[in-house]
Parts: sequence; structure tokens; C-alpha cells
Amino acid sequence: MKTRRNPHSQSLRLSANRRVRSQAAFSSTAALALLLTLSLRAEFERLVPLMRTGGFIPSADHRTPRGVSLEQYRCYLRLLEEYTAL
Repeated sequence: MKTRRNPHSQSLRLSANRRVRSQAAFSSTAALALLLTLSLRAEFERLVPLMRTGGFIPSADHRTPRGVSLEQYRCYLRLLEEYTAL
């Protein structure tokens, strides 16, 4: 006698697997965003003494590399505003 499988059990397992993968992807994306913010912040901190003396003028210009995502660029602009605010 064959046992019948619940047709929904495999669907539920697949749904749970997708949810776990989605959460892992979100976690790694959030971790990368935090790492980017921290590294940009460290660079701004390094340049603050030069910015105060006029030896460095930070700006966002046309030389942004092609591999920079919109999220990364927005992070840079947010920190630029923070470090150059009067």
C-alpha cells in the first residue's frame, strides 16, 4: 500500500527555503551596506583635517566609477553632507 504525500508539504518546504534564503540575502546585503558606510566614514575621518585647512575639497563629480551602485552613491552623498555641514 502506497502512502499518500500531502501535496502541500513540499510547497510549504519550498516556501520556507525561499524565506530563509531571502533573509540570508537581506542579512548579507545589510552587512555589506554597513561595511560600506563604515569604510566611507573612516575615509572621511581621515580627510577631515585636510578639509578643515582647505587642502581637500570633497565633492561628488563625474568621475564616479561605473561599478558604484546607486545605494553606494547615496551613502557617499549622505556622509558628504554630514561631514561638510556647517
